[in-house]
Amino acid sequence: MRRALLIACVGIGVLLALWLVLAGGMHWMLREVARGVFTPESAEAEHDARIFFLRTEGFDAEAPGAAILLHPLATGGDAIAVTDPALLAAAAATAYYTDDSGREQRLVLLSILMMSPPANATRLPFVTLFRDGREIGTLTCFTLHCADETAARDLAGLAEAGRTARLVQETVTGRDAILAREAAILADPALLLAEGSEQLPPVALTHPGYTHVTLPAVFAPPEDAPDFDTAPLEAAVGAAVRGALDAAGISASVDRIETGVSWTEIPVLRDGMPVIGTDGRRVTDGLLPMAVPELRIWLDPEAQGRLRDALADLPSFGPAAPPDPAALAPRLPALIAAQGLAGTPDDYSHAPDAGPFSDRLAIGLFREPEARLSWYQIEP
Repeated sequence: MRRALLIACVGIGVLLALWLVLAGGMHWMLREVARGVFTPESAEAEHDARIFFLRTEGFDAEAPGAAILLHPLATGGDAIAVTDPALLAAAAATAYYTDDSGREQRLVLLSILMMSPPANATRLPFVTLFRDGREIGTLTCFTLHCADETAARDLAGLAEAGRTARLVQETVTGRDAILAREAAILADPALLLAEGSEQLPPVALTHPGYTHVTLPAVFAPPEDAPDFDTAPLEAAVGAAVRGALDAAGISASVDRIETGVSWTEIPVLRDGMPVIGTDGRRVTDGLLPMAVPELRIWLDPEAQGRLRDALADLPSFGPAAPPDPAALAPRLPALIAAQGLAGTPDDYSHAPDAGPFSDRLAIGLFREPEARLSWYQIEP
C-alpha cells in the first residue's frame, strides 16, 4: 500500500514538473514572439526587405502617363499623388521602403497561440501604381512595420513633391453609362481610376441587361433526402432554357443557374391529429425535398416581352406538387412497426406539407448592371 502511494506521489510530481516546464516554455515562447512583434528595430534590420516600388515589373516610371499614389501608411497623413514622369524617373533608382514579413508571421503565430485572430488587417496599401490614369497594381506593407516612423525608407522627396488626393466613389447604372463615366475619368489628368468597368461581367459587353427567372418548384422523392443532388436538375434546366431561347430566336445568355432546396418533414396523422411517438416527439416519415430553380438571363430589353412565351412550354423537371398521401401509404406498415404504434396501417395517414410554393413561371423586371466606380481626385 505504501509502495503504491509512493509511486502515485512520484507520478504526480513528474506530471507537475512537466506541466511547470511546459508552462514556462509556453510563457517564454509567448514573451519572445510578442517581443518580436511589438518591439520594432531601431534601425534597418538584416531581415527587412527593401522594395524599390518604382521598379515594379510592368510599371515604367519614365513613360508618359505614369503616376503613383502614396497611401497614408507611406505618408503618415493624406494620400499623395505624383503624376509628373520627370519626378518619378528621377526617383526610380533610389525610392524604396522596407517590409518585415517575418514580424508579420510572428504576429499571426501569436494570434494562433492566444487563439485570438488580429482584429484588423495585418497589411495595408503602401503605394498604388497607375498607367494612363488606370491602376495597374498596389503594393502593401506589414502595418506595424510601415506605421513605425523609424522603419527604413527613402521616398526620394515624392511625398513632398506630390499633391493631396482623396477617394471618390459613385454608383453608376447601365453598361453604356458605366463605360462612358469610366472614359471621362480616364480622360481627366486630375483623376486616377481605382475601380471601373472591370466589375461588369463579360456577358455585359454583348447584352446590356438581365432578368431573373424562377421556375416552378420541383419535388423529389422522400427517399432522396437529405442528400438530394441538384446538379442533374440544374444541368437539365440550363439545357432546356437555352434550347427554348434558341428556338424562339432570342439572343440571350444564361450565366447563373441556382437551385434553392428546402426539406419539409412529412408528419403522420391518426384521426386527423399528429401522432406522438413513445419518445414524446411527433412521428414523421422522413423529409420531403423541394427544389426551386432560378436563372439570370442576359438579353436585350426588347426581348424581355418575348421571354414568357419562349419559356412557357418548358418540359417538366419533376413532380410539381408534394406526393399524394395515397402514394405514401405503402410506407406506413414499416413505419408503424419501427415506432411500436398500436392499430393497423389503415388507422394512419401521411400529411406532406411543403407550405406555400410556386407552381408557376415567374419572370422579373429587366435590370441594367450597376458598378461602383472609385477614383482619386487630385487637388490643384
